[in-house]
Amino acid sequence: MSIDSNSAATMSSSAFLQGIHHAYAQVDGSYSWPNSREGDLLRAAKSEIEALRDAPDSGSVHKPTAAECVALPVEPSVALLTTMSAALGIDPLGDGSDGSYPITGAQSTVRQCYDALVRSLRQTS
Repeated sequence: MSIDSNSAATMSSSAFLQGIHHAYAQVDGSYSWPNSREGDLLRAAKSEIEALRDAPDSGSVHKPTAAECVALPVEPSVALLTTMSAALGIDPLGDGSDGSYPITGAQSTVRQCYDALVRSLRQTS
C-alpha cells in the first residue's frame, strides 16, 4: 500500500503542506507526528493552514462583473464631490466661483479622498 499522492496536501500549492505530507503521512491517511513540542506545533500549523484555505474567502478576490461596476470619472464634478462630502460628514467647499478654495482643488480633503479611492480601485482591478 502506498501513500495517496492525490491527497489535498500533495495537490496543494503550499510547500509547507507538501513537506508535512511527505515527512509525516502514513499509508492509512493519518499523520505520525513527533512526540514533542515541535510535533504539536506542526500539527496545529497544518490544521490552521487547512482551515484558512477552506474559508470561503481565503485568498480569493471577488472580481465584479460589468453589471456590478460603477464608472467613476477621473475628474469628478463639483456635484459629485459635494455629495461625497455630505456622505463623509465633511462641510463641502464651494466651486471657487466666489474666490474661495474650490472643492475640486488638489488640497481639498474630499478631492484627496476621491483620488485615493480611484487609485485603490485601479490597483485592485
